[in-house]
Amino acid sequence: MVLQLTPVSQGGLCHGNSWEVIDRDSLVYYLALAALGRARHAYKILAGDAQLQINQRAFASAIKKFDLTSGNDPFHRDGWMFQVISWLAANITNPGTFVTAPHIIRADKGLDGLLLELNSATTEIMAAVVFEDKATTNPRNTIRDDVWPELKSFEDGERDDVLTDGVSALLQTAEGLDAEDVVNKVIWERILKYRVSITIGGSHNRTDGYARLFDGYDQVVTGSDDRRRGEVFYCQDMRQWMKELAADCVAKLETMRSQNV
Repeated sequence: MVLQLTPVSQGGLCHGNSWEVIDRDSLVYYLALAALGRARHAYKILAGDAQLQINQRAFASAIKKFDLTSGNDPFHRDGWMFQVISWLAANITNPGTFVTAPHIIRADKGLDGLLLELNSATTEIMAAVVFEDKATTNPRNTIRDDVWPELKSFEDGERDDVLTDGVSALLQTAEGLDAEDVVNKVIWERILKYRVSITIGGSHNRTDGYARLFDGYDQVVTGSDDRRRGEVFYCQDMRQWMKELAADCVAKLETMRSQNV
């Protein structure tokens, strides 16, 4: 297991998990695979159920995603890496569901991620879960000033075009599910839930801090707290941690390239 997920909740406000990396080597490999565009096959590859065949030219492009010398800024790099970690946590929490794979290039206007909850007995779609993933050193300000307005736009129907596109793309290869029917159910029945994942420092890494961090969630997204998930990842020095992780990913990709894996 790459991540250990510890449940956290705050009354009727929201619920979720606190993440902890317990297998750094595997995390580095997952990130390397995602940079190569192979995130969907990561679990099979790590389990030994699939062979990895990569064109040598792909490694240079993958390495650039972690290397800031080519003009990239740490905010986009760290945001993309965190999105991959969030995807891993979602697959651990919701095995067997439809979850969008991490973007190769972090999208500014699209969805950070999308998960479709299924009724295990009937395969009926029960909810569409919209992801908001934020790697930041100012978690409360980011949630209040960036995340809440974004969630409100989904609640008000202003992003239905993005939802339609996301659901349709996710179900392109799904068997037994009609993408158009699912889209109509998501849009017209408003079976929406939200999953906000964010990096935190010491001041929010406790019960009262979790409550302060997600204060106002129930006002933006009303109804049962089942609609409101709050996931947290503690990093005392987030930028430095991401920098070191990125360096390990570059080293891993260089080793994979030299071995022509």
